[in-house]
Amino acid sequence: MKLSSSFFLNSFCSLGRFLCVVSILGVGGFPLIYPLGAQAEDNVSEEQPQLTPEVGKVLEYAQKALEAKDGTQALQYVMQASQTPHTNAFDNYMIQRMRAAACTEKEDLGCAMSAYDSLLGNSQTQPEERKLMLAAVATLAYRSNEYQKCENTALEYLHTVGYEATVASLSVQCPYVAEHWEDTIKAGETLSAVAEKTQNKIPEAALQMVAIAYGKLDKPQEERQTYLKLAGLYPNPHYWDFLLHEFMADQKLPQRLRFSLMRLRLEAGSEMTPQEFQDMAELAVQMDVPSLALKLLQIGSDKKILGVGDSQELEKQKRFKSFVELQVYKAHRGINEAIVQARKASSAGAMLSTGYELALEGHQDAGLTLMREGMRNHPNYPDIAELEYAMAEYDSGKKDSAIEDLGKISGNGPAHGLGLLWQKQLQSQSGK
Repeated sequence: MKLSSSFFLNSFCSLGRFLCVVSILGVGGFPLIYPLGAQAEDNVSEEQPQLTPEVGKVLEYAQKALEAKDGTQALQYVMQASQTPHTNAFDNYMIQRMRAAACTEKEDLGCAMSAYDSLLGNSQTQPEERKLMLAAVATLAYRSNEYQKCENTALEYLHTVGYEATVASLSVQCPYVAEHWEDTIKAGETLSAVAEKTQNKIPEAALQMVAIAYGKLDKPQEERQTYLKLAGLYPNPHYWDFLLHEFMADQKLPQRLRFSLMRLRLEAGSEMTPQEFQDMAELAVQMDVPSLALKLLQIGSDKKILGVGDSQELEKQKRFKSFVELQVYKAHRGINEAIVQARKASSAGAMLSTGYELALEGHQDAGLTLMREGMRNHPNYPDIAELEYAMAEYDSGKKDSAIEDLGKISGNGPAHGLGLLWQKQLQSQSGK
C-alpha cells in the first residue's frame, strides 16, 4: 500500500512566500543613501557609507522602474550605474543589490542568483539580510532546477541561521525532486537534528519525502519508522491505515507480534471473522495466557461474531471454547506452583506468561511484578516482552499505565511500532 500522489502533493508547503524576499531586498527594502543637496549632506554621518551622486541618481531611476514592475528598464539602469567611473565599495554593493532585485523582477533567475551570491559573500551584508538572501537563493535555485545548489543553500541556512519551516522543506525537496534518494535521507537527518535542537516539528512534506526515499531504496524498516514518526506528529488516518497494512503484509512478523496486531485491528473496529477470533484465542493459549484467550472469545460472542452459523460451525466453536475453559481451569489451579517454578528456573518467558495470567486472574500488582522480574532476567526479545507487559497492564485495567509504557518500547523495530499504534488507539479512546 502506498499513499496516493494527490495526498502527498496536497500537503507540500508553499514556497511562494519566500519570493517576497525580492520586494524586501529590492523595491523598498534598503535605503538609497546619497546626497540630495546641502541639507541632506548635513544630516549624513561621516562614518555612514554613501553612494556617489552619479551612481545614486541612476539607482534612483532603477528603483522607480522596479516600483513600476519594469525589471527590464531597472536592469538597464543598473548596467548604466555599473559603468560609472570611480565607483567606491558601497556603490558596487548597492549596484549588486539593485541588480538582484531587477533580475528577479525580470524573472532572470540565473542573473538573480549570481547577484545574491555576490551579496552573500560581501561583508557589508547584515546578518538579518543574509537570512533572507539565503532563502532567496535556495528558492531561485529550485525554480531554476539547480537542485544541488538549492539543497546546499537550504542546508547552509539550517546550519547557520536555524530552523524555518519553508526552507526546512526545501532542503529535502530539492534532492527528492532530483531523485537523489540517499541525499534526500541525509537532508532529512540534518533537518531532524535542527528541528530537535530548536524544538520544532519537522514539516510533514519533508517527512513524506524521506519515507518515499526509503521506499525507493528498499528499506522497509526505515520507511515504516518514518511513517510512525509522521503518524505521531500529524493526525492523519492515512498514516495509520498505511502502517496497519504494512504490518499485516510483513511475512516475517513474529507470531506474538502478529497476535498483537490482530488484537489492535479488533480494538480499532476492523471487521473480524470467527476464524480470526479462534486464531487469536489459540495464540493466547500457546502463550500460556488462557484467560486472555477466553476473554477474546467472549468479545467475539458479545459482537455476535461467534455463536452464529450452522450447526457444524456452532459445534466447532463450542468444542474450542470448552478446550480454552479447561486450560483456564488448569492454569488457575496450578498458578501458585507455576510462579514457584518460574522463579526457580529463572526463566524470563515463564515469568512473563505466568505473570500475565496472574494479572488477568485479578491479582494485577502481583502479576505485573512477576512480569517485571521476567523482563529483568534478559528475555530473548526484550522489545516484545515490553509490549506484552504494557498489554497486560491494559488487560488488567491499568489503561493509563499501559498508554505510557506503550510509548517507551525499546528499539525501532516492529514491536516499537506496534506499541506506538496501540498507544495512539488507546489515547483516542481516552480523548488524550
